[in-house]
Amino acid sequence: MRTDPVGTIAEDDRVVAEGTAGATTVTGTACDNCRIGVRTVRDGRIASVVAYAGTHHVAETLFPGFPGREGGGVQPEGVTGGP
Repeated sequence: MRTDPVGTIAEDDRVVAEGTAGATTVTGTACDNCRIGVRTVRDGRIASVVAYAGTHHVAETLFPGFPGREGGGVQPEGVTGGP
């Protein structure tokens, strides 16, 4: 797995870091994704981390037939089309 930083913004006790991550699955499929991490710093230490990623893309890549993937899965009621 590789991770690459894209940018960082800090204000008061919070730091927001944007990055990308990528890996190759056991079947040889590339899985590249964007990530955001929000860190709260207290007394010079990271007190909390909240991470956000494109989970739908990851699920589609790792689990063929994931709901919403063309040709597989089941769409929730009222949802049409892909992401």
